[in-house]
Amino acid sequence: MKADLMMLGLLLLGGAFSGLLFDFYRMLRREGHWRRMATFAGDLLFSLAVLGILVLVFRKVNYLELRFYPFLASLAGLALYFAVLSSAFRKIFAKLFDALQRLGGILSRWTRACFRSLVYACRAILAIPYGILRWIGLLVFRILEAMAYSARGFMRDRRRDKKS
Repeated sequence: MKADLMMLGLLLLGGAFSGLLFDFYRMLRREGHWRRMATFAGDLLFSLAVLGILVLVFRKVNYLELRFYPFLASLAGLALYFAVLSSAFRKIFAKLFDALQRLGGILSRWTRACFRSLVYACRAILAIPYGILRWIGLLVFRILEAMAYSARGFMRDRRRDKKS
């Protein structure tokens, strides 16, 4: 008798846990605004998770013998969960997702501020070497420009000398 009650409790618990997983998935889907492919993948993962839970429970209870009472007891556990606990857990999940969303916003702003500070620090540190390199580049350009004008003037003078 004690073993039978233990099996019934385990089956009810398995069904209730499946309902809890369903509520979590439902809230996750609602908050995530998933597209068609993500919904398909999420449905598939949810179904596999519930199947895994029920297989573990059925293996523990009756060594995976297919009988009607484990399914009925799991369904009763699911119905009991939806009747008694579902609304409370949905509120908890809504608060959890809201808190995670706020935490994500805070982390996003903090990360952006850190990267912005890093960029400003790099700009300040590299301003002097960049300025020196820019000055040297301009100096080399002006020297080469002067050499080109000088060479052009030299070539013009040579052409004049040849004509005369």
